[in-house]
Amino acid sequence: MAWLEQTEKSPVVVWTNPVDGISFDISIFTKHFPLYSLAAQQTLMSTEEVYERFLISQYFNNPTLADLKNEMGLYIGRHDLPHQAMTIAREIKVCRILFIFDRSKDCGTPPTSEELLGDQFFIDIEKKFQTDIKPNIKAYLAKYHVSYLLKDIVLNPQYHPEALGAVRVYTDDKYEIYRLP
Repeated sequence: MAWLEQTEKSPVVVWTNPVDGISFDISIFTKHFPLYSLAAQQTLMSTEEVYERFLISQYFNNPTLADLKNEMGLYIGRHDLPHQAMTIAREIKVCRILFIFDRSKDCGTPPTSEELLGDQFFIDIEKKFQTDIKPNIKAYLAKYHVSYLLKDIVLNPQYHPEALGAVRVYTDDKYEIYRLP
């Protein structure tokens, strides 16, 4: 971050893997901005933009349908799903209390947030990644003015920014920074 701060006098957008947490640090300790950060879900940003930025940040991870289901908390945005699931669960509890002596009454099963979204939601997100984001990654990087990619060489060895024409401009024991064309 010190290298970025010294090298770039104006704020730039930096692509990181939001899972490793450094995206929080970029906006706290520098004047620069992460392409995507978990905190972005709580800002005045459209849900579609949250999805896009997350999917762009996952380009080198090539997320599968299972990955998108497992990591939905990273990009789901301000959905009220946890509250909806808990409300339904409370309704089921009340039903069970009211019909405590009537075992034939089916009060239902509490749903998960994933079940409330439905499989089609995740299929659509994966399709957007595979058919739109992945083949057009350079256009999306330009759309969001991404200047650098920060690679954690221990946690993200699958990142190969050179494949996008990026040039390594900094390296140390933990990170590499690439300038994107």
